[in-house]
Amino acid sequence: MTILFMLAFGGVIAGAIYGYRYFKGETQAAPFAAVEEAQEAVAEGAPGAPAKPHPLQSAIEVAGFRILEGSNRRLELQFIVINHSAVSIENLGGTIQLQTKDKKGNVSPFVSFPFRAGELGAYKTKELKTTLTTNLRAYELPDWQFLDAKLTVTAP
Repeated sequence: MTILFMLAFGGVIAGAIYGYRYFKGETQAAPFAAVEEAQEAVAEGAPGAPAKPHPLQSAIEVAGFRILEGSNRRLELQFIVINHSAVSIENLGGTIQLQTKDKKGNVSPFVSFPFRAGELGAYKTKELKTTLTTNLRAYELPDWQFLDAKLTVTAP
């Protein structure tokens, strides 16, 4: 009798959870929706800039900017690309616009450059490096805490 009661009680709880998810509209494939939307948008091949942001825009973050001066006196920028989604993303690319912000909160554009991260696994990070073209030296640039990045995802 105890085992029968436990099975019935477990069935009621499982049914309540299933019903809640069903009526709320949750599905198991929800994390993959952003990648599927991105693939459909690429397949459509609409010319020009998209009117709405890329579906993966909210799942990708760039952080950890370090500006160094290389041995050839060229500026190198190291940064990290973070995938916050539950799916692996192939051929990830976009544009990063670094902005400087002062103590009053005023923002001014500093430099803009494209990046290509290749494949980025689910919940993974990737460290990238690029060379900046500017006439400034490393010590003339703002510190990392005064840099603000604006990311635009363009691929896949």
